[in-house]
Amino acid sequence: MPRTVKSEVEAKQGRKGIPVLNVLLIAIGLAFIVWFGMELFFSDTQSGGMVPNENVQSETQ
Repeated sequence: MPRTVKSEVEAKQGRKGIPVLNVLLIAIGLAFIVWFGMELFFSDTQSGGMVPNENVQSETQ
């Protein structure tokens, strides 16, 4: 059986604390920081990670 709400304060669904928008903005900010860090860390692989193998002889030689 559902509980009966006796006052307007009890009827509110929101609780005191960090608003959802702040949490979302902080999460997006952290995601951009991680993305930027990954871009810096992997910036030396400009060839897309496909480095030719120098040990393989080409057919034209």
